[in-house]
Amino acid sequence: MDGLLAKVLEPFHEGGGQVWLVSDPDRLLAEDSIQLALSERAIDVITYDDPIAFRYDFSSQRQTAPTSVMIVVNTDAQALEDLPWDLLQRGQRVPLDAASLFPEIDTRVLDVLTREDLPLLYRAIEQYQPERMSFVGSQDFVLRHVYKSAPEIIQSQSDLLLLLLRKHYRGVIFPELLDERLAKLLCLAFPDLAWPLQECVLNQAAFLAFLQREWVKFIAALDEPGDGIAAICQQWWQERSLLPFDHPDIHVYIDNFFAEGLLTPIDCKHPENFHNSWLLIGLNTDPQQHLARRMEQMQRLCRDEMPEEDTNHQQWQTYARQWGELRHLAYGNEWDSAVHQAIRELEQTLDQRFSAWMLQRFGSLHNQPGRLPTMVHMVPRFMARRLEQAGTKRIALLVMDGMAYDQWLALKSQLPEGCDVTESASFAWVPTITSVSRQAIFAGKTPRHFAGSIQTTNKEQSLWKIYWQDQGFSPSAVYYQRAIADGDLEQVLESLGDRRLQVAGLVCNAVDDRMHGALDGLSGLHAQLQHWAKDGFLNKLISGLIQLDYEVVITADHGNTEAEGQGKPSEGVLSKERHERARIYTDEILRDDALSKFEGISWPVNFGLPENYLPVLANGRSAFVKQSEKNVGHGGISIEEVIVPFVHIVSSKQ
Repeated sequence: MDGLLAKVLEPFHEGGGQVWLVSDPDRLLAEDSIQLALSERAIDVITYDDPIAFRYDFSSQRQTAPTSVMIVVNTDAQALEDLPWDLLQRGQRVPLDAASLFPEIDTRVLDVLTREDLPLLYRAIEQYQPERMSFVGSQDFVLRHVYKSAPEIIQSQSDLLLLLLRKHYRGVIFPELLDERLAKLLCLAFPDLAWPLQECVLNQAAFLAFLQREWVKFIAALDEPGDGIAAICQQWWQERSLLPFDHPDIHVYIDNFFAEGLLTPIDCKHPENFHNSWLLIGLNTDPQQHLARRMEQMQRLCRDEMPEEDTNHQQWQTYARQWGELRHLAYGNEWDSAVHQAIRELEQTLDQRFSAWMLQRFGSLHNQPGRLPTMVHMVPRFMARRLEQAGTKRIALLVMDGMAYDQWLALKSQLPEGCDVTESASFAWVPTITSVSRQAIFAGKTPRHFAGSIQTTNKEQSLWKIYWQDQGFSPSAVYYQRAIADGDLEQVLESLGDRRLQVAGLVCNAVDDRMHGALDGLSGLHAQLQHWAKDGFLNKLISGLIQLDYEVVITADHGNTEAEGQGKPSEGVLSKERHERARIYTDEILRDDALSKFEGISWPVNFGLPENYLPVLANGRSAFVKQSEKNVGHGGISIEEVIVPFVHIVSSKQ
């Protein structure tokens, strides 16, 4: 057992109906492996923040699992004495904080780390056994051993470029404090370097733009009659002040950046200079050959980097983008049957791993803290934190209903210029249907807290306004509009110009409407979205919001996948709700009867759902529609349905 895991779990034993009252200001119990270990010990974790919501959760848990042991977690460092009197009488108090576990590290550095960082830090301290370190020493220790960035060993431009490629390819977001420390150390180590080094450290978009410019220079130097790539050597690129793209450790990353669409291929005058070279991945010599190379590379990446069942949620979030890029290539272009067969084989392995992971780990995700929203109901919390920061005047949320990651990649080219874009991923709620997951976004709460409206979206506006009133905003500062479309754009932007507004929530059904009418599967859906994107709706909307001083957040309530019918249950009113890949029951007997007739998954109620809301999800890539009927839908737990884009856009001038 991991050392930190054993240390944190030491006070908590299995069985006995014990109630522990844990002061956990650093949210140590939210780490993935700790959540799993607590679940295996039949210990439920309930967060005490809203007293009314807490009482509902606590009583619900006791009714559904009366023998389970409960932990009451005080995540806001609120005195345990503020807990209800009956709990104080019954519970055993357990203080838990990072400073006690890591006395060697300055608390100001501990405060900026995520819970996922702490196991690595604990192992490093066990291995190296440092004495208590200063503020600067703590930063350097964490950079070296947690974020695997050791500026002191960077001796050359190749080393430096490799460090930056690894940092931005992994997509790990460093805490601002550590990012700035890393930038400072690298700038001191390379004072005469003509790179925008600080920007390249701090901002992935700036680094990619720098790489793109340097790629143009690198290719231009080779794109002359003569020896071509045979001329490349260390002396060659040093004499020309070019980046060492052909360094064997570096070109592997550049290859992947082009394959994943993070860098854009360019034209060349002498394609014969690059015959049979890896450089072709970044050149527009032959569009079909280029697509084929990207497809081959993405299949290899998605096969080799597919997470295992015991990995953490961040690795699945990172993988979702790679898988989305593969699907974007597959369904946005024409391929022979061999390519689609290879992707289906990957899908089968992926579905087995991801569904097993979901059944084991999804239940603890709603407790996960983070700088960016782990789950979609945390999006309003992110927005509220942005509004607390200097420089953020207004913020707007755009929910693209039903948009999977591959469809976002098809639409993102419509983003206006002059913006800084941070792109990551969030988990939708399960079942992945609008009334559950989209309502969770606008409520800012788990579905258990809106049981009375879980079958409809008609309460979204009131839930949205209630959330922001609870954050201290007046009703006149909060805006909501659903089903915005091309014809509404001028009126919506005019309404959003009201200077009293600080928060806006918008819903666009462009993807969902086309998905449910997609007769030609995902290929047809991609074609429709590309046609819709050319009208410029998304560009005009985001540009308009930026001009009105809004920061913009884009996400989706769920994604979608292509499925094949396994048969349509004829249940009449016995099923409370009927969706392509989910059926909802209120009675366990009816649910179990459905499971005996069709291949499905009984989704656990204690995964944040109300009592008597019992989902049955379609297995694999099947759907509850006519036998063998092809369908694009949602409701299940494929990675495309569950992990959706989270995009934060700010003006470059901000």
